Amino acid sequence: MPTKVLLGMDDGMAEAFKTAFEENSRELEILSQNVPIFRSLPQSLERYHPDILFLAMNRMQYDTKDNKEELRNGLFKIKTNPQFAELRIAIQTKLPLKDPFLQQLTKMGIYDIFSSYGHNGQLDMYEVTEQLLSPANIANVSEIMGFNKPFDDEDLGQITSPEKIRQEPKFTENTEQKLRSHPQKKEKIPAEPTPKVKYERKPIEPAKVDVDAIHPAKKAEVAKENDSLATTEPVTLKNKRRPLRENQREPLRENLRRRRPKKKAVKKQEKPKRKKRRVALLVGIALVALIFGSIKVLSWGSSLVKPTPSYDSLITERKYDKAATFYPNRATETENKMLADTSIKDKANYSRQIAMNSDSHADPLKFDQAYFEGDFEKVVAIYEASSSKDLLNLSQARTTMLAYAYMKNGNTDDATKYAKKVNNEQLNQKIQAYKQYQKANEILQKKLDDGSLTDQQRDQAKNMLRQNKAAMKKL
Repeated sequence: MPTKVLLGMDDGMAEAFKTAFEENSRELEILSQNVPIFRSLPQSLERYHPDILFLAMNRMQYDTKDNKEELRNGLFKIKTNPQFAELRIAIQTKLPLKDPFLQQLTKMGIYDIFSSYGHNGQLDMYEVTEQLLSPANIANVSEIMGFNKPFDDEDLGQITSPEKIRQEPKFTENTEQKLRSHPQKKEKIPAEPTPKVKYERKPIEPAKVDVDAIHPAKKAEVAKENDSLATTEPVTLKNKRRPLRENQREPLRENLRRRRPKKKAVKKQEKPKRKKRRVALLVGIALVALIFGSIKVLSWGSSLVKPTPSYDSLITERKYDKAATFYPNRATETENKMLADTSIKDKANYSRQIAMNSDSHADPLKFDQAYFEGDFEKVVAIYEASSSKDLLNLSQARTTMLAYAYMKNGNTDDATKYAKKVNNEQLNQKIQAYKQYQKANEILQKKLDDGSLTDQQRDQAKNMLRQNKAAMKKL
C-alpha cells in the first residue's frame, strides 16, 4: 500500500514536487489537493488522513508577520493532537542546518528536515524520496542537533580511560608463545631531554703519517705535510665546510658536470592552421552548449515558480477553489460566483474547498457550509442572526437553499414564502409533498394518542408513520 503524502505549499511548487516524487518512486502517493494556507492544515489533515505531511516553509501563506512563531505553534498543536499521533512531518527550508529554529523543530520529534542552504536552492529529490521511504530516524537531524557524527560501537571501542592505558598487560603462557613466534615492534619511548652543558672543545691532535711505510719517492712530500700538521692550530666548531684542496676541486667539478642534465634546445614551431581551427570549433561548441543549458535551467526555474494568475482568469476558467486560494479576501465573492454557475454540479465540494482555503468565518460561507452538511437548523439560525449584506439580499441560489432549509425544519409556510421568489417548480412540489406528509403524520399521531385504535390498527398506524417520515427525509 503506497504512502500518502500531503503537500503544504502553493500550487506552482506543489506541481514541481509532485512530478519529482513520482519520477523517483511509485511507493509515494502524492495527494492531488495541496494546502497553501498554513491555518488550513488541521482541517486538511482530518479530511485526507495522510501518512506524511511535506511542508515547504517559505511557500506557505501565514496570518501573522512572525512566520516562525506561527509555524512553531501550529506544528506543536498538530504534534500534541492524539488524532495525528501517527503523522510524520517533513520540512523543506532555506535556513542553514545550524539555525536554532530547526533545533526547536527536532525537539518536537520532527526528524525529516531538508535544507537547500548552500546548494544553490536545489534539493536532491532522490535522497529526499529514499529518506521518506525509510522509517523516521533521529540520525537524519544529527547535524542540526550539533552532532557531526553519531558514535557507533567501533568508535566507542577506541575510547579508553587514562587508567586503562597505564595498566601493564597481563601475560599468560599462550600470549608468551605468541610473542615469541610473532615478535612485536617495541614502541619508541621518548628520551628525557638532555640538559644543555657548555663545554670547550679540546684541540685535536694532528694525525701523523708513517713516513717509513711510504714509497721513497713520496717521503719528502709526506714529511713536509706532517710538519705542517704539527703546527696547525686547534679547530673551532663552525657551520663552515673545510676548504677543498686544489687537486679535489677538479674531480668534483667534473662530477657535477656529468650529473647536471643538459638542456635540450626546443625549437619553436609554428602551430598549423588546422589546430587553430579545431580549437575555435571546440570553443564554439562549448558556447552553444552553455547557452542551451542556461535556457533549459531558466525554463525549468520559470516552470517551478509560476506567477500568480489573475482573479478574472481563474473565474473564467471556473477554478473557484484556486481563486479563493490566491485571493482569500475575495472568498465570499468567489462563493457567490460559484453558486450562480449552473455548470458546476458538485457545489458542496467547491464550497468546502473555498472555505478551507480562505476566511471561513464569514456568515455567507458558514451558511453554505451548514446547508451542504445537512445542518438545516443552523442554516436558519445563521440567516436570522446575520447582518451580512449577502444574506440580507439573498441571491437566487441562497433563496432556494433557505426555502429548502425551512421545509426540512417543518416550517412549510416560510418555505413556501421564499420558494415563490425563485419560481422553482421542483422545489414547490417538494414543499407541497412535505406538507401532505406532515398533515398525515399529525392525524396518525393524534389517533395513536387518543387510544381509539385497536392493536392491529395501532401497528398499522405506527408503520405508516415510519414510512412517511422516511419519505420526508428523501425529499
